[in-house]
Amino acid sequence: YNILKPWKKINQGNMDISVNYNENILAGTRNGAGINLFTWLQFKNFSSIFAGAYVSPFDELDYYEPRTAGRIYRRNEYYNLFGGYNSNQNKKLSFNLNTYSGITGRISPTIPANPWGGGSVFVNWRVGNRFTLSLGPDIHMDYGDRGWVNTEDDGTIVFGRRYLRNTTINLDAEYVFMRDMTISLNSRHYWATGRYLGFYVLEEDGTLTDYINYGGYHDFSFNSF
Repeated sequence: YNILKPWKKINQGNMDISVNYNENILAGTRNGAGINLFTWLQFKNFSSIFAGAYVSPFDELDYYEPRTAGRIYRRNEYYNLFGGYNSNQNKKLSFNLNTYSGITGRISPTIPANPWGGGSVFVNWRVGNRFTLSLGPDIHMDYGDRGWVNTEDDGTIVFGRRYLRNTTINLDAEYVFMRDMTISLNSRHYWATGRYLGFYVLEEDGTLTDYINYGGYHDFSFNSF
């Protein structure tokens, strides 16, 4: 549904609903399915907001995370909410705010639901019609991400549950010399940390079971500029 003519305080906008379905054609199995809701509105002052939700009520089959041909990982259902606000980008100083959060289903008493969330704030500064500067952090926190850790010599595929934190800080600058000539500088600092909370065995059916005696250490911290 599109709002094409100004109405009260709204300049324009749209609302939509879509259904997503993925299938492995060769295996004849459903990889995943979900429903997406999205709304965007722009106001008379040219600021805008958006919000939405994605619901995936079924298990999803992941053929890549096991890192072994012929094996699958059965991901749980999950639910995601997101939204944001953009101020008038035509002004000398403007900003963009984005946020999201979600949660997966629970696997077992020792593998709880996995909540996650994050957001970003970008400040944009225009100096005349030639120079633009943008600065902002982007933070993502995952409180129980499940993923591949190791494949042992006997073929046992080890998965882990981990607390992840990713922080990205972007600084972008652009200068316009003339209509068809610009110079830009893009810099980014990326910092990722991971702390493991438990280890599991990936079974043949794609589910996880506890690996109580696993002694590996896989915590990490990674920086890149």
